[in-house]
Amino acid sequence: MTESPVAAPAAATASRSYRAAVANVVLASIVSAFHVGKATIALPSLRHEFGGSLASLSAIMSVFPFVGVIGGIAAGLLVRRWGDRLLLIAGLAMLGAASLAGAWTNSFALLLGTRFAEGLGFVIVVVAAPAVLNRVTPPERRNLVFGLWSTFMPAGIALSMLVGPLLGGWRNGWLAAAILTLVAAAAVPVTTSADTPTSSDAGAPRIGTALREVLAKRSTTLLALGFATYNVQFFAVMAFLPVFLMQRLGVAVGTAGLIGAAIVAACVIGNLSAGWLLSRGARPGIVMAATSVAIGAAGIG
Repeated sequence: MTESPVAAPAAATASRSYRAAVANVVLASIVSAFHVGKATIALPSLRHEFGGSLASLSAIMSVFPFVGVIGGIAAGLLVRRWGDRLLLIAGLAMLGAASLAGAWTNSFALLLGTRFAEGLGFVIVVVAAPAVLNRVTPPERRNLVFGLWSTFMPAGIALSMLVGPLLGGWRNGWLAAAILTLVAAAAVPVTTSADTPTSSDAGAPRIGTALREVLAKRSTTLLALGFATYNVQFFAVMAFLPVFLMQRLGVAVGTAGLIGAAIVAACVIGNLSAGWLLSRGARPGIVMAATSVAIGAAGIG
């Protein structure tokens, strides 16, 4: 049986379409993670301008995971009501606008407020992006695509550490991140098809109900605890490594950024390896358990 002359071009168009959407979502997620890391390399210059101790300035970093704890479930419910594409655009727009506002503030309190808004935008992006990928990606490609997408955090943070010292000040870093994020938001309607959100709130659970349902599932709770323990180690090292290198070891800011970027970028290898293993039938639980043991052993050593 021969292939229809119309079917082949249609299949090729669909393939190009989903690949463009995947590329846009992955790049947008990397740019979003740039906002997480931009404060890390900027801590010394922020301290010089606003004063204060590293402990007080660390709020610039800790606001992101804090917002994630309180806003993740709410963002997940909004995906059902607004649709994943619209929510992704909204999250990117909020992230870019808050970064733009932060670049012009002269008050640490206002800067912290803009970082809180950035955190909300970041959480929305992180929730909406996988929903978009799950919808537009063919089932046989999802493990590979999600393995690629999972590199966004180390890739974005490493990029911010590498590029940050070259931008001539923390304000330029905020402006560059804002511009890249708003460009990514503008590209989403071009590359990504629209979805159909849930039109009625009748079938959508309330936040309290959704939280109870999540906590009632043992597997979900274990996953959350696993990610929590990983993030404690990751953010503790990532947030203060460049500062430690500069202040304790006398390393130049550019070199500190390069070293920090190389260490964080090593996570990309693990992300891609996990995607490769899953695409070849490896059990997710085994992969996560082996990784957790390796991370724990490295921490003890």
